[in-house]
Amino acid sequence: MDDTSEIISRLKFISKIQKGEKINTRSTNPTIQQEGLVTTISRTVFVDSRENTLSFLSSTIKRCFELLSLYSRGDTLFDRTLTVNLHEDLHSCLAGLENIKNTYDSDVMFCCKIDTLIQDIEARLSEFGEIVLKN
Repeated sequence: MDDTSEIISRLKFISKIQKGEKINTRSTNPTIQQEGLVTTISRTVFVDSRENTLSFLSSTIKRCFELLSLYSRGDTLFDRTLTVNLHEDLHSCLAGLENIKNTYDSDVMFCCKIDTLIQDIEARLSEFGEIVLKN
């Protein structure tokens, strides 16, 4: 799968995360793990941490905005369509980020980092909003 498709798939993946679910970032294809004893043991033995989750989220969002910036400058129908889709997918991933924050609500610093990521997304989406409206 090419980089653009992979990043878009990851963004859609983030948007589908529900409360109480954790991201298993150990493999090239992240998966969802339900919160519980088995997940706790698995994440301890195979060393999958909140920092890995935050890194996965941050790098995916950063790359999405790079793609949004690239395609928003294009003039083909494909570029315009992908710009609108990326904008919508970034907006949709906010719900998944809120759910992740809810899952880790006892970790104040982690929640603050997720809040910062959410605020960054909202600010940058408003910046691209005018471009999307023109399409």
